[in-house]
This record gives sequence, C-alpha cells and structure tokens, in this order.
Amino acid sequence: MYIRYGCETFSPASSALFIDELFSKIKTLVTEFLHHLECRYLVTKSKRYRNLRFGGYLVVHKVTKERIEVLNVLHSSRSIGAIKSVRKINI
Repeated sequence: MYIRYGCETFSPASSALFIDELFSKIKTLVTEFLHHLECRYLVTKSKRYRNLRFGGYLVVHKVTKERIEVLNVLHSSRSIGAIKSVRKINI
C-alpha cells in the first residue's frame, strides 16, 4: 500500500531508492541498536523501545534478548498517539 503511494506520488525509481535506503538503515540495527536513543514516548526502565531516525521518519523498534523487532515506520509528523500505539504490536 505505502509503496504504491510512493510510486504514484513520486516515481517508481525514487520509491525503490527510498525503500532500499530504509532497509539498509534498518539492517544496521543488528550491530548499532544501542547507538539510537530511547523512544521518548515509550519510556521503560529497560529502555527497550528505541527509534532510528531516517529522514523525516522514525523507525520504532524494540530490543529484546533474542532479537530486535521493528514495530513501525512512522512519519515524524504523526501524532504521539500513533507512536504510543506501537506498544500494542505483537510479533
């Protein structure tokens, strides 16, 4: 759905480049997850919710002992409620 929006709004080449760069940035979480700040809207004692900034977007992810879970990619202009709702996502 969102890729279609990007293709219609921009161009297929621009959309593909954006998605490729986004996935490359997400793949760096494997080794660099502690470099990203705790998500200030999802504060916990263990600081398990973090965000990766990518342009005007926030990649909200949860750090567990076993894995790093990308919960959502949100535009930074979205409401705080949209960011807080990612806590309810189960993988």
